[in-house]
Amino acid sequence: ASVLTPALSPAYISADDAAVYAHTLIAAIKSDVVYGGFILAKHNRYYATLPQSGSGLSFDPASVLSLSEEGLFLPIEGYTIEGMYHSNTTIDRVAWTVHSESELQDSFFSIQDLSLAIRYRHNYPRFYLSCPDKGVLSYIASGSDLEQALLPLFTRTRPQHPSTFERAYDLGSLMPSHLIGLICLAGDLSVVLPGGQWSRRSKLGPDWKLDQQREQTEVVKQPLCEKVFGN
Repeated sequence: ASVLTPALSPAYISADDAAVYAHTLIAAIKSDVVYGGFILAKHNRYYATLPQSGSGLSFDPASVLSLSEEGLFLPIEGYTIEGMYHSNTTIDRVAWTVHSESELQDSFFSIQDLSLAIRYRHNYPRFYLSCPDKGVLSYIASGSDLEQALLPLFTRTRPQHPSTFERAYDLGSLMPSHLIGLICLAGDLSVVLPGGQWSRRSKLGPDWKLDQQREQTEVVKQPLCEKVFGN
């Protein structure tokens, strides 16, 4: 069990609900600093560790839960880890680097996020992103052949050297919409809470752009719920 015991949110009936609670706290802070934490479960109830600030644009989850000798995060005793979350901030770009998909890039997972989500899916199966446009995304790694093929392209061989996809992503030759199309096929990518870039709660598929522009005609994800009564 973790030697760190972070404060927890009220109990919720789903990991998504707990993640949105943490997102609401982060949005109220209105800071340019990245915040993050974990989603824990106990007796079919879900709890968010309260958001903890990082250093500038980075967040160290080891400041919330301790690590095992194998490099895996340890839950509080009696709990299991159901997910990790962190916020994104809007990146200040010089004029020549701004393109039509810059805002979409601010409101999507980084290449490093996706690399960690795939590599450590056995430790934290869900990865949540609190977006600056007020939306929340979720990625659940599947272990698919496509994920395993993408992992070497996502992973840094040396800490300070961007991976193949990171370089392309930073330079704008790999568009966020292209990356989203790949990730939709590789695992389970969902809009948990609508925001500026995301119009409705749904699982995103290959036609995610068109799907997000359509009016909702069917229930694709159950509505979010309030905290469990009495907690």
